[in-house]
Order: sequence, then C-alpha cells, then structure tokens
Amino acid sequence: MTVSDSRQEPLLLEAEGTAIELLWVPAGSFEMGSPNDGYSEAPCHLVTIPRPFYMGKLPITQRQWVGVCGASPKHRMVLATNPLIALVGPTPAIFATS
Repeated sequence: MTVSDSRQEPLLLEAEGTAIELLWVPAGSFEMGSPNDGYSEAPCHLVTIPRPFYMGKLPITQRQWVGVCGASPKHRMVLATNPLIALVGPTPAIFATS
C-alpha cells in the first residue's frame, strides 16, 4: 500500500445527543480483489484513492441522521438505533463531502 498522508486520528462528530466516529482514510493505492477466478471479487486490480478523507466507522443510524440533518430519511423500519437502510433523494452535504 502506498500512503501519501499518515494522519490517522479519528474524528468525533457530535450532534443532538448522538455521535458519529469518523476514521481517516489516507490517499494511496492498493490491490483489491481475488487472484482466484472462481470468486466474484476476481480479478485483482489496482485501486487508487486520489485524496484522503474521513469515513464513518459504523453505518449511520436513523438517530444520527436526524441529529445531523434534522429530518428522518425514507426508511423501512422505525427504530432509532437501526442503521439506515437506504438513502433516497438528495444526500446532505455533511455526508456527501470529505
């Protein structure tokens, strides 16, 4: 793996009584996939992350979404602790940008 930025500190985004832990993903390149043609992940190929970014450690829950965005997304279950099942419509900038 080639890494162009070694910063690794997590970031905690807190909003309305909930928190989202974000982990640093450095820019770089790595091999992804399986060398075995019998797997759906084949063939191996080079993946390049052109610029570093933060990514959520865990799936976003409905409670976290409402805490950051102020409104509930469309979803199939009405449990505040379940991860979001699907995002429908425009994605708020805080989740779409790095």
